[in-house]
Amino acid sequence: MKGQWIVCFLVMTFFTVFKANDAQAVVVNLNVLDSHIEVAENFNVEVWVDGEGIGEELLAFGFDVSTTSTVFSYLGYTIESGFDDFSDPFNSSNVTGDVFPGIPNDDVLLATLMFSADSAGMDVLALDGSYDGLFFGLFYEVSGVDLIASTAIAVVASAVSEPNVFLLICFGFFVLQQHRRLCL
Repeated sequence: MKGQWIVCFLVMTFFTVFKANDAQAVVVNLNVLDSHIEVAENFNVEVWVDGEGIGEELLAFGFDVSTTSTVFSYLGYTIESGFDDFSDPFNSSNVTGDVFPGIPNDDVLLATLMFSADSAGMDVLALDGSYDGLFFGLFYEVSGVDLIASTAIAVVASAVSEPNVFLLICFGFFVLQQHRRLCL
C-alpha cells in the first residue's frame, strides 16, 4: 500500500512539474485603451491573459497593481463578467477573481483597471501576481503560473481646445476693431 502512494505521489509530481513548465506559454497583455492620454483625463487598461497551449481551463487569478507614478493615479478596477470578485475590500490594489466552471484558456479578459492622468510625462504600470498557490497568479485546473506584466504609459499636456481657440480669435478681432475705431 505504501508503495502505491509513493508511485502516485511521483506521478502527480511529474505531471505538475510537466504542466508548470508548459504553463510558461502564458502571455499577459496590458491593453491601454486610449492611445492619446491628456492631463486631467481618465483612462482604462485591460488585463488580458492568453494561455494557449496549456490545455486547461482558467479557474482564478490574483495580482497587485503597482505604480509609484506621479504621472497617473490608480482609481480602481472592474472584474470582468464571468468572474466573481474576491479581492481584498481594504486594499484596492489587490485584484482577484475566480470562476467555476473554468474559462477556456485563450484570450481571457480578467479585469479593467481605471486611472486618472495627473501630469505630463511617462511612467510604468506593473502587475505582480507571483503564483503562491493561494491568492496570487493564474490558477488553472492542475497548474499555476505567475501573472507578471508591465507597460509604459505616456501622458501629454492638454492642448488648447478648439472652442477656446475660437474665443481667443474672436476676442482678438474685437480688440483690433476697437483699436481701429480709436485711431480713426
